[in-house]
Amino acid sequence: MQNTGTWRRPKILKTGWPLLSNDLHFAQKWILSTIHKETKNLRLLHQALSIGLYDDIAKILKDLPITNEEKSTLLYRISLKKGNINESYRSIIHPALINDCQKLINLARTKRNPLNVTLKGGIGDHLEAISIIHAWQCEFPTKIHLSMSDQRKKQLARMIEHLPLISFESKKIYPLNFPVIRHQIIVEQKIVRTKAIFTKPPLLDPYKSGRILCCWRAQAGIGEHLSVHTRSVPADIVFRFYQWLICKYPGLNITDISQWKPWEQKMFLSIGINLHDPSITDVLELANLCKLQNHIISIDTALAHLCAVSNCKAKLLLTKFPDERWSILLQPGNCYQDNLSVIQQQKFGDWSGPLETLMHGIDL
Repeated sequence: MQNTGTWRRPKILKTGWPLLSNDLHFAQKWILSTIHKETKNLRLLHQALSIGLYDDIAKILKDLPITNEEKSTLLYRISLKKGNINESYRSIIHPALINDCQKLINLARTKRNPLNVTLKGGIGDHLEAISIIHAWQCEFPTKIHLSMSDQRKKQLARMIEHLPLISFESKKIYPLNFPVIRHQIIVEQKIVRTKAIFTKPPLLDPYKSGRILCCWRAQAGIGEHLSVHTRSVPADIVFRFYQWLICKYPGLNITDISQWKPWEQKMFLSIGINLHDPSITDVLELANLCKLQNHIISIDTALAHLCAVSNCKAKLLLTKFPDERWSILLQPGNCYQDNLSVIQQQKFGDWSGPLETLMHGIDL
């Protein structure tokens, strides 16, 4: 049959489809080749770091025609990966802001005025920031007024009530972005510390049947398709894992808060999985749900952060090349390290190993 139409390049090729495969060598080779052609593409540079090319990007960074501000975000990630905490945060903050921050902290402590701090990002980012601020306040008492979106205020309001030195902003005063205050916290503490917001014991009833809470899929932000893909476990793998659980533990209560597609939801509902939409509740209610579980399984998403700051034990599934911040958050003495047991991929894109580890680690 004669083709009368015009051939068009598939859209998937424009988004870097080799990065969405499990062939690490192919993906790394493709992205380095593409970077040499698109030298100003900042997204590609960050994606290269997300598939482990830290040394390669560090070598070519000096010769790339991008601004110092754009380079600073890459240096931040590379420094974090190498464990240079102070250097990494300093690289993304202008020296003038560091001086202003120190003056405002001193003023807040002498005159007992609150610091105004702006939080951005997802719920996980907010919980991480609040746990760092809370740990700092326990050592260096300083009142904080938090500024965030109305949506985040609604989600976090009842949780914030548990922290006497933290409240929402009362009036518009010169705000500090969290990375700036985080740098000063590191300077004072010499390390990143996190502290749980809740210290109450779990609500688990030992006479009830086993309960498991899971989250397998990350949510997409702007330009984060690669991050979502690498962090998320495919539905068919999760389905087989659930079938194994149900077969081994009849009567098991499984709650899944992942944002599955409609056809995937039908598949899970057909075997009795309880699907729960966390967006209809606030963070405190979800924390209480966590305390009712025998086991919690989460990928790198908000549920993992919530478990860490709520003193709920959870299994955390990480990719072969996880977010650089995890190496800092999981340091001994932090609530993240105390509450999260890490199961990490050994092979890029392969979740079979972590799921097999889960099968041996769940006992009800």
